[in-house]
Amino acid sequence: MDWQIEKTLFKSHDEFGDLLVKEHGLLRTLYFGDYKKQSCLFLPEPAVLVLNYAQAMMTSLFFCKQPKKVLIIGLGGGNLLHFIRNFFPDCQIDVAEIRIAVIETAKRFFEVSDSDRLINICHCDAKDFVAQKANSGEKYDLVLVDAFDQWGPAEINSNQDFINHCHQVTQSNGLCTFNLWNRKEDVFPKTLKQFKQLFSNNVLQLSLGSKDSNVILHAFPNSQYRNSLRKLDELSQEYRQHFGIDFPTYCKMLLKQNQSLLSLLKKNIFA
Repeated sequence: MDWQIEKTLFKSHDEFGDLLVKEHGLLRTLYFGDYKKQSCLFLPEPAVLVLNYAQAMMTSLFFCKQPKKVLIIGLGGGNLLHFIRNFFPDCQIDVAEIRIAVIETAKRFFEVSDSDRLINICHCDAKDFVAQKANSGEKYDLVLVDAFDQWGPAEINSNQDFINHCHQVTQSNGLCTFNLWNRKEDVFPKTLKQFKQLFSNNVLQLSLGSKDSNVILHAFPNSQYRNSLRKLDELSQEYRQHFGIDFPTYCKMLLKQNQSLLSLLKKNIFA
């Protein structure tokens, strides 16, 4: 039995709440507040995704197999950044992070560097950043939104202008993936309805629990993704070997939780 106690390496506070960095064995964790794990770094291999929600977010690769340009909203401890950089070394990655304290903490404790020419870490409000990209016509293959504070999902996750701009900066064959929660106070059914309206029902959900848990939403600019659904099982087996994530389990969950959509599509793509 491992009796090693998680030790606190760093504490900080800003206008968005508390930041804590703790370490237990080979795991270094970033907390927003006292108990909400935002990121977890496996020290020997930073590209390994330890937390389930981060693994689930990467089911986005079912629909975007070779991203060339990725936008990450919310740096945290850099889990998603490390993963994308490792497996897609030629990919251009933009990161928008509103908290300078998070950026400094990620650099100091989570092996995040902005010296890579393909990585741009911007200290900014994500709403403004995405709006500017939308106005300039810039596009991304994959937009990953992991915007949280110590109280839960950040307000921008339900901001209609922000969501619309995420839609606008996504390539026609790409997608936006949002990490949300389904606690009672998060009013998730209302949020899901909003996403379906803004993305013309081109939304898949992946809940990691029936309540008080993460929910991943894959939102698509059009219905092209539907042609990929019948290949997910085979692809998930291949991805498990390549990425070291239990993608078959996430695939089963994804298909089970979106049965209503699959039923409507059977005549078109499963016949």
